[in-house]
Amino acid sequence: MERIKFDPKELEPVGYTSGSSYSPPMPVFGYPITRKENFELMLKGETPLWLPQSSEIYLFMPECVPDNWARGLVSATRPVDREKDFGGIDMFGVEWEYVPAVNGSMVRPGKPFVADLDHWEDYVQIPDFDAWDWEGCYEASKEKLTEGRMIKVSVLSGLFERLISFIDMTDAMVSLVDEDAQPAVHRLFDKLCEVYDKLFEKFETYFHPDFVWFHDDWGSQRAPFFSANTVREMIAPYLKRIVDSAHKHGMYFELHSCGQVESLVPVMIECGVDLWNGQDMNDKVKMAQMYGDKIIVDSHPEYLSADATEEEAAANIQKYLDKFAGLRTYANRMGGHPKDNELIYALSRQMLNP
Repeated sequence: MERIKFDPKELEPVGYTSGSSYSPPMPVFGYPITRKENFELMLKGETPLWLPQSSEIYLFMPECVPDNWARGLVSATRPVDREKDFGGIDMFGVEWEYVPAVNGSMVRPGKPFVADLDHWEDYVQIPDFDAWDWEGCYEASKEKLTEGRMIKVSVLSGLFERLISFIDMTDAMVSLVDEDAQPAVHRLFDKLCEVYDKLFEKFETYFHPDFVWFHDDWGSQRAPFFSANTVREMIAPYLKRIVDSAHKHGMYFELHSCGQVESLVPVMIECGVDLWNGQDMNDKVKMAQMYGDKIIVDSHPEYLSADATEEEAAANIQKYLDKFAGLRTYANRMGGHPKDNELIYALSRQMLNP
């Protein structure tokens, strides 16, 4: 990509994104190329003109997908009463309970949805995607889907998380290593691969997303829930099929996996995962140094309170950029100083285009 020197006039907003339920409208700067084109440079292993940011992505959680209402994370185009509208039945028939205090939903433990894992087929309903209002969902959302940003569509429960929703956490953990339970898990994960492939086909047909954000937490604050060998045996073959399906339908694949799971990054790479969205308890710099040619690791600057001075904010962002200089990453910011967005853009433009 031809390097284009930074012009301070680029910082004069030419408009604003439309915002969402989870983020305010953000300024659209006078970018020398589109936000999408810049993000794609990073995805392809080339040097972008500036460090891509999560604010340059539209995170899309379609209204027509029951899971998004059940989980309380939906790109709603109508007013929402969280306590009335969130929670309820997901696409497999599981009931979720919305918890306002944590702004999210959970399956009430103690009465598993699947009472007998060997016969999960008797409990789990397979979604009828043709019955969902895909066209109506697109029409309601098309303004945000055509703003020139990368579009990331969310799948809120992956393989292990979906298993938890069916049989609760303890039994889900045991089932991955219990020889008697493993055949049923294999059958279930095989079916989930088919379901997600059909879901991705609908995403491609109606929304044309650039990548899928697939949630599957694999660890606690201190360590993974399971060994790499267990992941390779019980999860990886199916995750690879799902990644291949995303690629077939024109989407990059980002795995959102919380916990101290950096030891499992090699398995993610083996499955073809393009991006890993993890928590900062992991050593992101080390991961990007070790594996950055094979997987993109997200990152973010240290949290700085909103009342910090602009000079302090600039120093914080420069420290962050210096730390990740030359590494493949994007700034996945979660709160912080109100000038972060502008500072990341301006300072990285100057660093990457001397």
